[in-house]
Amino acid sequence: MGFGDFAMGYLVGQSFSGPNHIPDGSAPYSEWSSQAKKDWDKKCDEVYWEAWDRAFKEKVIERLSSGERIHASIYPDIVSKRWVELITSGEIKLIANINTPDTLRYIWTNMDCEYAQRDGYKEFYKKDVEPCLNNSSFRIVS
Repeated sequence: MGFGDFAMGYLVGQSFSGPNHIPDGSAPYSEWSSQAKKDWDKKCDEVYWEAWDRAFKEKVIERLSSGERIHASIYPDIVSKRWVELITSGEIKLIANINTPDTLRYIWTNMDCEYAQRDGYKEFYKKDVEPCLNNSSFRIVS
């Protein structure tokens, strides 16, 4: 799928580092300045990962909306609908493995809340969440 000149300028034109780096639309990519190429590639990466994060989050919400439970042993009092609310409100951030996105991990944004203080979550955090936080194949999806 390609973008026309108008859409291209509208979507990413302002993200270039300066007026001398904005391609005029007639020059092929191979003739762009190195800064314009870096700016373009950076913007493409940002757009890709924003879409990836959004799709991941939507799929998790879809699974929860169909009745799937998350850690029912730790949180028997939280039903699927409440999980959706917690994710949507930002009280929970999802952690996605970009290589195997079916495995769901999450982190409470307020580690002092009652839910984050439960022993089961603390064990889950130490075992499954902490190792992910500095691993480049994981993303925190907001």
